[in-house]
Amino acid sequence: MSKFEERKKMLAAESEVYRQLLKLEVQTFKVYAVRTKKRLSFFGTYGPLVMSGLPILTGFSGGKNDSRSND
Repeated sequence: MSKFEERKKMLAAESEVYRQLLKLEVQTFKVYAVRTKKRLSFFGTYGPLVMSGLPILTGFSGGKNDSRSND
């Protein structure tokens, strides 16, 4: 077997390794995309409820009372 054919086979094998690695990377990206979408949809669903509850929580925790401190 000539060096050229041997090198050609090695490059083909290396190319296959990189192809499989790329498939795994794409699959990992899809998993992260689904996870991120779920997290964002959670905040999208419960975001208005949390935002409407913030004034109440601020009132319980003391919050800023600028009008009372200036008296």
